[in-house]
Amino acid sequence: MMGNADRKKKGRSLRDILLDAGLSREEYDRIRPEIDRSNRVNLVFFSTVAAVMIGAMFLLSFMMEAAEEFRWLYLAGALLSALCAACAHGLLPRHPALLNVIVMAFIAVVFLFGIALGTFCGPDKQSVTFIVLLLTVPLLFILRPLHMIIHLTAFVAVFVAAVLAIKQGEVLLLDVVNTVVFAIISAIVSTYMMNVKCERYLFEQEVVRLSETDLLTGLRSRNAYEQQLAAYPGMCRTSLGCVFVDVNGLHELNNTQGHEAGDALLRFVAQQLLGQFDARHIYRIGGDEYVVFAPDMGKEELVRRISAAALAAEAQGYHISVGIRSQRVGEIRMDELIRDAEKRMYADKAAYYARQGAGRAARERSGGT
Repeated sequence: MMGNADRKKKGRSLRDILLDAGLSREEYDRIRPEIDRSNRVNLVFFSTVAAVMIGAMFLLSFMMEAAEEFRWLYLAGALLSALCAACAHGLLPRHPALLNVIVMAFIAVVFLFGIALGTFCGPDKQSVTFIVLLLTVPLLFILRPLHMIIHLTAFVAVFVAAVLAIKQGEVLLLDVVNTVVFAIISAIVSTYMMNVKCERYLFEQEVVRLSETDLLTGLRSRNAYEQQLAAYPGMCRTSLGCVFVDVNGLHELNNTQGHEAGDALLRFVAQQLLGQFDARHIYRIGGDEYVVFAPDMGKEELVRRISAAALAAEAQGYHISVGIRSQRVGEIRMDELIRDAEKRMYADKAAYYARQGAGRAARERSGGT
């Protein structure tokens, strides 16, 4: 990820600022799930609050003679806000692609409510409600700044048209001037705030990524391993396999050829595992130890894949010790699964060093005769 200082040094184009909130397209797409989550939470909350508050205004209109003529507006605003809230509660879990549509519909309801209050309901007074909404509503959601600016412009145009049709004299002039000025302020402030929020999401995502990634190999880290363990039984439909891998000879390689050679070995083994298994389930949990989980993979396939990784390592003059254990759904005990795989890995490691020792002894006897 390009850091904040690097991005400032490079500069951000107007296109980046307006379309992707100051980020590159790839960065914006990366944080899109977090943006959608925030918008979904805010939509549910604010549409519900709007329905309740405007509904309360509708009820109060029965007790306040001055508000009686606005009753129709309060009722329409409350019903439309409630409809947006109902869609946010009921439709979004099944149709998440409708999120932006419902967000824009709610923004339209709020702005049109403010326009009606400031024009039809107060033809001889300056509009305050719509200007307040201009400054606050764009800050409730994270949208592409250009999209928000277009919507602001559209509703300002509707408001100005209504003012020109209904109001006269100084009130007309003040409403038009104030609305245009505060719309420009709103566009600038909302664009800035969206840039800030997106930068924050990107930074938070990068912090999480770094905390869950082993920087040497690119695999998932021990921190991610410990966080994900409890989730694995729920991921499986039939079985869960576990492969415990240990790199043989790393200490000796570091001592004889240096740590760069040892790092190259660790990266090579990681690449072989990535070539055979899902990257989401491969962890480097120690200096030379890896753990791989294989949800719903048969024992034969599991053996075939780890054997292919081991053979690739041997072809490069490396060797890994492997322990495999699998459990069926309903019988999965993570501690037992990992412990058994680790024991089998240590048995394989002991057998490897026993063969190495026997080979050295045979060579020494052969050389001495």
